[in-house]
Amino acid sequence: MDRDLKMALIRNLVLKVKITMAFFAIYFLLNFITIYQVFARDVDISSTFWLMMNPILTLSVILGEFLLLKHLRNVLSKSKELKESFLFTVATIEISYPTILMILAGKIFVFPGSGFEAIDIFHTSNFMLFPVFILISSFYFMPRISIWVGIVASLEFLILLFYHVDLNENFNEMYPLVWKGVYLFFLGLGAAFVSDRFRKATEDSLKTKNILIHKLDEKVLERTKELQEQKEIVEEKNIEIMDSINYASRIQNALLPQSVLLNRYLQNFIIYRPKDVVAGDFYWFHQDGHNSSFAVADCTGHGVPGAMVSVVCSGALDKAVKELGLKEPAE
Repeated sequence: MDRDLKMALIRNLVLKVKITMAFFAIYFLLNFITIYQVFARDVDISSTFWLMMNPILTLSVILGEFLLLKHLRNVLSKSKELKESFLFTVATIEISYPTILMILAGKIFVFPGSGFEAIDIFHTSNFMLFPVFILISSFYFMPRISIWVGIVASLEFLILLFYHVDLNENFNEMYPLVWKGVYLFFLGLGAAFVSDRFRKATEDSLKTKNILIHKLDEKVLERTKELQEQKEIVEEKNIEIMDSINYASRIQNALLPQSVLLNRYLQNFIIYRPKDVVAGDFYWFHQDGHNSSFAVADCTGHGVPGAMVSVVCSGALDKAVKELGLKEPAE
């Protein structure tokens, strides 16, 4: 069995067990209400012991459901192996519950002078628990468990019927009851079919989910690949741009006066820290005989545009002083 399918079925089974525990908890309270009514109305019963066995029996079934719930949670959280024998055991306990209730009813209410005959226990509401638990067995999502529950319910009911009721004396009344026992078997087959449908529906749902997840993963991988390719293109372009800017910075630095020349004529120092790799700020120096010309300029713009303007301005100063012979700043 696929692990995802197994986990999904177990999670559904956990919900089934919780609902069953709630059902038995309600029945446990009803047992005490029944006990109270028997004593409050002074109803004739054969034995108080058998009457008190009802809540004890119900509590035992609740304990079995609790142990199954704990086992299922360990399978989910600790990845333990699911014990199918445990499921069969709990399912058998569940379907045997109404049988034991009918046995207890016979022990409690059937005695000489009670007006309650053995065949009457098969007409009580306890019989309706058989179909309930057979249908609930479909939520084990194992058709063989539902078939097993149907067989057990049918055999228990018929054995109990033939044990308590004389066939020769009550043939007309037993005939419909025998068909009730047969009906339980076929109801188990129906529950097995429903269980198989539930199982296949869950499997189809998981397959659809996995297909959607697979398509989504493919889409994500495709998109990731596109983004990676775009990233590589951007990085390549960025490297080319930075190489060009760094080369432009070398050209711009070459246009600036050398520090050796400045130290020869100026008793000072210069701190030049452009905001970007290339900048629109520059300084300029020219020595002509005993005359020195020095300029610090801040051109409009930053980065590459400012650097282009600084080159033009530096060239303009060279032309004005060296070629045109201008000496005064106002000129």
